[in-house]
Amino acid sequence: MIAMKTSDAQSIRYIALLHTSNHPQPGVALANQRQYIDAYALHRNMTKVGEVINTYTASQSSPSSALSSLAGRKQSQNDFDAIIAADWSPLTKAGANHFYAQNFELEKLGVQLLDCSDDGPISSLRHAVRFQAQQMYSLVCSERSRAGRYCGIENGTMLHVSHMPFATDKLYSDAIGAPLYIVHRESDGSESLLHPLSRVVIRRVERKADTKWCGFRKHPGDRVTLVPGDSNDVAVVRRVFDAKFALGQSAGQIAKSFNAAGHRDMHGRIWNPNAIQRMLSQTAYIGIGVSVRRSESYYSAVQGDHRVLSPSAPRDQLILVDFPQLRGAFVAEALHGTIWNWQMRQWFRKTGSSLPYEKMLSLLNRNV
Repeated sequence: MIAMKTSDAQSIRYIALLHTSNHPQPGVALANQRQYIDAYALHRNMTKVGEVINTYTASQSSPSSALSSLAGRKQSQNDFDAIIAADWSPLTKAGANHFYAQNFELEKLGVQLLDCSDDGPISSLRHAVRFQAQQMYSLVCSERSRAGRYCGIENGTMLHVSHMPFATDKLYSDAIGAPLYIVHRESDGSESLLHPLSRVVIRRVERKADTKWCGFRKHPGDRVTLVPGDSNDVAVVRRVFDAKFALGQSAGQIAKSFNAAGHRDMHGRIWNPNAIQRMLSQTAYIGIGVSVRRSESYYSAVQGDHRVLSPSAPRDQLILVDFPQLRGAFVAEALHGTIWNWQMRQWFRKTGSSLPYEKMLSLLNRNV
């Protein structure tokens, strides 16, 4: 980042780069960034030609992809001379080298990166120290977040997955285990709160505008587990596993037969082999949830625009969660061992890792 004097910034065309980790519900974060950037540019008589909102989460590729797209725009349109941001930390979580590599490529195209929080010359040493501090901050936050997630999963206050397996619902209970309600995700993204015994709809929570997330939030201390969902959806899962392990059909054959019979997935789309394969690989259908198979974060190594996945977590960091109400609901318990072995072979082929067999056996409470 190069701080520019007022005289150097005359007629400079710029693009405002805004960062958010939750673009559909940005709140005041984007407004504040936009205000700081516009004030910085107005004071230096710079001309705004557009803005880019860079959305990033821990599970997505590196936010540096935003700069890559802007580099392509510079080469094709050549309609700006500088990029201004109020916060460059999302692009520096891999340290100073990460940022300097991006800065070097953009400077070759005639693009300057400006920080509206800096005024006056800044030494490279100051930049390096700040970027390394941001990298360490990311590391600390990631470790604390992971520790909190471990604790929540082991205590039963959060699920091991962020996306619900097909044909399952969430059962919430209080601290002593008394069931409170069931949350069922509808095909349009809204959620229905059901009575835990009769499954009568108590109320419906509509999806918020411009986002896939609904407005429902559980109360602190409530426990959550997975239970079988709609009976029609459960029947679909049963047919998938029967076709695979009883009839020996492949994922492609199963999807083809489903579509020929007029069946559609929960979103009303035709079935595809990848969706069938993901369903067959879901261990929750035999009553086991596997958490922390792999982890990634901003401080991981970077190759191009993508972070490198850190190695598979050690066995003592893997968490296996028991879902007793799912056991036998989708697949006959006699087949659990066969299905688990197949799922673990798929996992090993994909990652080169394996899972603790002994702990799995204690959860299944049977010999495989």
